Amino acid sequence: MRSHQITLKQLGPGDAPAVHELAQANRDHLTQLGDYKDYVALSEAQLADQLGSDAETTFGIFVPGLIGTVSLIHHTETAFGLGYWIESASAGKGITTSAVGLAIKQAEDLGAKELWAGISRNNAASIRVVEKLGFKLAREQETHLS
Repeated sequence: MRSHQITLKQLGPGDAPAVHELAQANRDHLTQLGDYKDYVALSEAQLADQLGSDAETTFGIFVPGLIGTVSLIHHTETAFGLGYWIESASAGKGITTSAVGLAIKQAEDLGAKELWAGISRNNAASIRVVEKLGFKLAREQETHLS
């Protein structure tokens, strides 16, 4: 699937080394707001297990090389969560919004009736992504907005 110059490719365990390397190179960017600390702490083997899990479908964001991921987290047959991150050099260019939009189409193809994202209250960029895509605030939690 392609939107402009953005391509999403479903990732599997064999993609773990590339994803791990990218996450480590962007460790400060990914954890600056308190998010993704557990993610960047994963070993390559743990990341491979996660990418091979039936609990979520993870897509690599390619422009043309790998610059981030967007995941559909399977909660029920028709309810999905969204998780996404992008390298610091590509942030703020509209790429994440386009990539998440493509992932939403995939969720719809999978029968999604409910789709949500949990976002840190202070992550203004991530909040803008989902607002641009038509998401509305459903719930305020102590540390996150859903």
